Amino acid sequence: MNTTLGKFLLVCSLFFILASFFAPFVLLTIFQQLFIQPEQTWFFGSPFLNYGIYFVAFLIIGIAIGVFRYVFFNSEKTKMATFTCFAAALVPAFMALSLSANHYYYFDEEGIHQNGLFQLTEEIHPWKDVEKMTVVTEDTAGGTKPVSMVFTERGGEEILFPLTAQLIRKRNLLESRLVEMDVTLDAIYRQSDS
Repeated sequence: MNTTLGKFLLVCSLFFILASFFAPFVLLTIFQQLFIQPEQTWFFGSPFLNYGIYFVAFLIIGIAIGVFRYVFFNSEKTKMATFTCFAAALVPAFMALSLSANHYYYFDEEGIHQNGLFQLTEEIHPWKDVEKMTVVTEDTAGGTKPVSMVFTERGGEEILFPLTAQLIRKRNLLESRLVEMDVTLDAIYRQSDS
């Protein structure tokens, strides 16, 4: 029994460590598309930080299982104390997974919807409150590259989104919808810091 359990824990540990490299992209995307993303969105995105959090959480789970296996079979400590320490190590990992799964932003007919990493409710910025959208372009070694999209509200608050590959692909659709919503489009060019 102990050798079977030991092998199972070793396989689980290796699985989580190896899965940490690809599982964040697959699991987070599928979860958000199934349970969070509304149907009528122009664009739905998840900050890249979420994928990093998933990577670290999966790595922690894999390492915790490996350490648990080692201590469980090679220590004089009681099995209950070992299991308690193992469970305590997993709590932050699972908390991080649940927090980052609920961290997103999207654009639709209503406006800009955001849910921050530590927010419990979604924040909505209606299009009527958004004055303009500015695409920031930077000089790079080989030319220019759009790096961010900044929405400026009538009160002066700015909402910044990095221009990811997915957002760049949806940029024309988003800009045409923003014109329909009477949001001014702007572009600025900056010299790169490097």
